[in-house]
Amino acid sequence: MSILCVKYWGLADPQAINNLHALLCRLKPSIVFLAATEQTSYEMSHIKNKFGEFDGVYTDCHGQASGLTLLWKKHIVVSLLPHSSHHIDIQIDDGLGPSP
Repeated sequence: MSILCVKYWGLADPQAINNLHALLCRLKPSIVFLAATEQTSYEMSHIKNKFGEFDGVYTDCHGQASGLTLLWKKHIVVSLLPHSSHHIDIQIDDGLGPSP
């Protein structure tokens, strides 16, 4: 499983979205965390749909919180835990059961 974490400002620019899509196609991460997206949940939902193979959760940008996005491949089982505009917490089920 690979994870890509990026502080990605400027996703309102279509070229930035194309560049991010190209990066995802090249690296093929299982999980993608985007910080400082400066987008609303609604806008990020539309951007995520362009990537096609991901589910996700988003926090809106407001105040000093600049928006967070967490995407994961659709085959990964993710449980969303309590989150806020400053953090996203998940649990990933790897199918191996609880760790010792």
